[in-house]
Amino acid sequence: MPKDKGKKVTVLIWGVLGLVVFFSLVSFLLSVAKTNTASVPVQADTEKTMSDEGLSETEANYYARDFVKAYINVSASTDERDKRKETLQSYLVQTGNEASDEYFNVGQNTSERTFQDMALKKSVSTKNGRELVYVVRYEDSQLTSKEVVKVVHKKKVKKQETVRQTTNQQVEMHVRVVQNEKGLAIEGLPYFRPVSKEQANITHSSSKEREIVQDEKSEEVKKFAQTFMTKYVESKPSDMKYMMKVPEALNGLYDYQEVTHLNVYEATGSAYLVTGLLVMQEKNSRINVSESFMLTVEKRDGNYYVTEFKHGEDV
Repeated sequence: MPKDKGKKVTVLIWGVLGLVVFFSLVSFLLSVAKTNTASVPVQADTEKTMSDEGLSETEANYYARDFVKAYINVSASTDERDKRKETLQSYLVQTGNEASDEYFNVGQNTSERTFQDMALKKSVSTKNGRELVYVVRYEDSQLTSKEVVKVVHKKKVKKQETVRQTTNQQVEMHVRVVQNEKGLAIEGLPYFRPVSKEQANITHSSSKEREIVQDEKSEEVKKFAQTFMTKYVESKPSDMKYMMKVPEALNGLYDYQEVTHLNVYEATGSAYLVTGLLVMQEKNSRINVSESFMLTVEKRDGNYYVTEFKHGEDV
């Protein structure tokens, strides 16, 4: 009997130990499963928070500053201009748009543009990132021939000398920075304004999914758009009242050159959307400055009229 009792005690002890190990293992597995399950909403919350907060001004400004400097600086060297174009293209959102190949052309000349300094004036949160407004100062220079009088062998001799004529410029430069899971990029071309106290918030829209209109009316609209953009570059805002709902103009900040890549799309009602690439030149150096745009145009009292003017839209 004592031996049988000892066996029962041994079996009981091993049974209790087995149960303890079994429940400990089950408890461990349940805790691991619970931890894994809990990590899913934590990650989702983190991603949601990042999306809700959007792109910070500090991060957008840090990224865009180098783009602004690279854009403003234009060397007289053809090789340096090619490098500049390649650098600036690397910042852009890739759209496959044929006009983008011409975005950073500066023309054939020996002029130079040199960055001096910049200050962030305004920052506006957008759907995909942030629009930054900088006040930028730079030197604009070109080679010019100048007549000088020199004394040679006690005689005054007139000679032509080549000198670099420099002027100081200051403009507002608008840059749109966007982000996705891969990082940051510049959306479209920057656009410019004379330095002022007020800024307009630019909203986004796209004409990519619309069909291009090609008829007699679209040709009329294109001619109007070219006339409008010429006056926009050369005129004062007050002179544009009869052509647009919210008057604005560059007041001769640049010289008008041409409008390219014009497309006309149907909009709501009898209105049209017009997109294109405006090409201007610095007054002194003759360096090209390009700006993409979108106009909403409708006919009023027999004349075309701009009801909305957007800058920097992809064309």
